[in-house]
Amino acid sequence: MKGSFCYLLGNPKGTARPATNVSTGNQLKGPTIAEPAPGSSTCTDVIDCPTDDKCRYTTANQKPFIAQCNWDYYGGDIAYKSTESMTKCVDVCSVTTGCVAVTWFDQNCYLKNNNTNMIYNNNVDSVHLEN
Repeated sequence: MKGSFCYLLGNPKGTARPATNVSTGNQLKGPTIAEPAPGSSTCTDVIDCPTDDKCRYTTANQKPFIAQCNWDYYGGDIAYKSTESMTKCVDVCSVTTGCVAVTWFDQNCYLKNNNTNMIYNNNVDSVHLEN
């Protein structure tokens, strides 16, 4: 930071040298916890986030979906339904033309035609069609 300007650098740039009126910092990464691989577990009858994060759920018409707990697929809405569970929301998506993902919270089911804009949100959960 220099004055009221903040410069965010992804990787070190150049060689460090002395400067006045400049503050710097480095982000230190703590130990990483291995996340389960998408589809490494199966949620059979119900998707229960956060317990079933990254589980594979296969619908009655044999479409495989992967859970993404605490993520919101922002945009791409093609329809809205009220469903009693995220599992029911995914079932609706599986029979809706163009639906490849859902975002669900509090009985609100948003059917999506893409899953490219992900935003972390611990109040919602999403599921996408497995590639």
